[in-house]
Amino acid sequence: MKEISYQVQGSAAQPYNITISLSGTNLKCICDCPAGSMGTHCKHWMSVFEGKKQKYIGLDDSQINEIKSWLPGSDLEEAWIELEEIKKQEAEIKKEIATKKKVVLQKFKSVMKK
Repeated sequence: MKEISYQVQGSAAQPYNITISLSGTNLKCICDCPAGSMGTHCKHWMSVFEGKKQKYIGLDDSQINEIKSWLPGSDLEEAWIELEEIKKQEAEIKKEIATKKKVVLQKFKSVMKK
């Protein structure tokens, strides 16, 4: 089994403790933040895979790269790929909404001028 533990300085005064481990193809991510403790979405461990910067304590770039290398072939890989695809779709939808809002605003302005 491979395991890396570190901390992230989140919004609380004390940093959150995170452990990511790989046993065979089983990728396990644990965080003691309120969300992680309840078994819900935790941005603290997800940020490592997303490449987002956080205030990591006891985690260097080589360890981040090692953790990322555990994702391909893991039991989490397929779900992660699906999540990334949905996030891309979400970004496109947000762009489309912004465009439509501009059209509505322009039409609203033209009606108000009359």
